[in-house]
Amino acid sequence: MTDLSAFLDHATGDVAATRKVGAESWAAYEELDPGTRQALRPVAAFLGHQDATPDGSPAPVDPATRRRIAALMLLRFAIDTDEPVWSSKALEDLVSAQLSLPGGGVCDVFAAALDLWSHHDPELSPAVLNFARALALLCFTQFRRSYQTCDFTELLDQFAAHPSRAGAYLLAHALPPEHWAAGRPAILAALDGTALRDQMELMLSDDD
Repeated sequence: MTDLSAFLDHATGDVAATRKVGAESWAAYEELDPGTRQALRPVAAFLGHQDATPDGSPAPVDPATRRRIAALMLLRFAIDTDEPVWSSKALEDLVSAQLSLPGGGVCDVFAAALDLWSHHDPELSPAVLNFARALALLCFTQFRRSYQTCDFTELLDQFAAHPSRAGAYLLAHALPPEHWAAGRPAILAALDGTALRDQMELMLSDDD
């Protein structure tokens, strides 16, 4: 029987290299226990695999694993590059798949994006900026209930420890106003030397 962590390792390597999960990884997926496959069924569908697991009780998925799953799906959009490629429908499908996981939420997706960008730190290209804005807006408007339960303090702690320019831009658009004061120093520090710093400083101002 395949270990979920091992499957995620192999599948993430596949998607980072080719933007799709390979046949060997899907064969390993089929060896996961039924409860885990039940939990992952919508994720597998998003990644292009139809799972015939009979209906049953999904296994629990811990927060760290949920973030790894979100990162796996985000890599399909090549967000580890300067030119991510996505559609509004595909992005909505990704967030919906993440929310289908036991305990899943939009905070998992934000955290996964921050982690990927902290390792790859893409240029603030129009495509990267558009993706960050689209993700923040989608989560705020169409997944509001999950957005309202997100622990933004934990996200800010994660970002402060591992900052990136794209992550700063995402948080500038995703943070609720009550977190602006706490997030402003790290966000602006990450954007030092970029053309966007002054714009983000104004956007995160407490002044009307």
